[in-house]
Amino acid sequence: MRRLWPCVVAVWAASAMHAAEKVTLEQALELADANHPQLQAGLAAVDAAKAGVRTARAYPNPEMNFLAGRQFGSSPMAPAQLYELIQPLELGALRGRRADLAIRGRDSSEFSLEEIRLAVRSRVRRSFFEVLRRQAEIAVAAENLKLVQDLRARVKVRVDVGESGRLELIRAEAEEAVARTAANRGQLQLVTALNQFRAAVGGGLGTDIELSGKLDPLMILPTPAELRQEALDRHPSFALARSEIRRAEARVEYERALRRPQPNFRTEVDQTNPSLRFGIGIPLPFWNQREGPIAEAQAGRKQVDSIARARENELDRKSTRLNSSH
Repeated sequence: MRRLWPCVVAVWAASAMHAAEKVTLEQALELADANHPQLQAGLAAVDAAKAGVRTARAYPNPEMNFLAGRQFGSSPMAPAQLYELIQPLELGALRGRRADLAIRGRDSSEFSLEEIRLAVRSRVRRSFFEVLRRQAEIAVAAENLKLVQDLRARVKVRVDVGESGRLELIRAEAEEAVARTAANRGQLQLVTALNQFRAAVGGGLGTDIELSGKLDPLMILPTPAELRQEALDRHPSFALARSEIRRAEARVEYERALRRPQPNFRTEVDQTNPSLRFGIGIPLPFWNQREGPIAEAQAGRKQVDSIARARENELDRKSTRLNSSH
């Protein structure tokens, strides 16, 4: 293990000779917003949800049928041709219910993206200040090592001239070894902190970086009750929970709207016996009245409501724990 420390220090010293790229907290947050894979996935989900809204608002396409064959009862059998145009009609605000469901899904994807962004930026901030803390510790350890080395040098002079015993020099050398070990350990901890910082940002950083910033002074936090209310009002996870409830309610209404028979308008052109006919087709819900999908949507509504209450209960538990610690 002793052979490893000089190698580590040599590598760090060689890298320090090159001009490192200075990175501020604001630059790190911008890089994370632009490059982090989780945020990219969240943005793609939002784009998909927006496309889903456009799809839900679209009117159903008509259907064109062409039938050809032979006419019975004629000798020889004459060719028969029939053209049919079918246009589905959406009644009972079905299209509006479908669009509302898609809009609620888009809202949920946007709140989910904000939750991901908040978590990513929080990890970037924590890892950034962790690196600053390690850098400050290295500076203190280096200063302490220099002081211990100066002390050992003075003790050695006193021992050489006979003013102090050999035991005092041994103690000074032991303190110097402890200080050097602490300094080397600090370098390794800094490397680990930098690697965690790179992982938190998600990409876009150079190979040789130096964080530019200072450790913030201690902040006076609001009371636990104020923190709880602010979390309920502003944290995206609670906004997402409320959005999921509205989305589940919209799904229930959409499934109920689908239970109503949706007619279709038909037009037929018969070229064999020249005629033009119009008609309406209506499905008869004898066997399937969508009890299953409606019950499934209602169960989903209860599920998201329970998840929202569980999040609030967890927030209350943390708020109570903060109150008891004050």
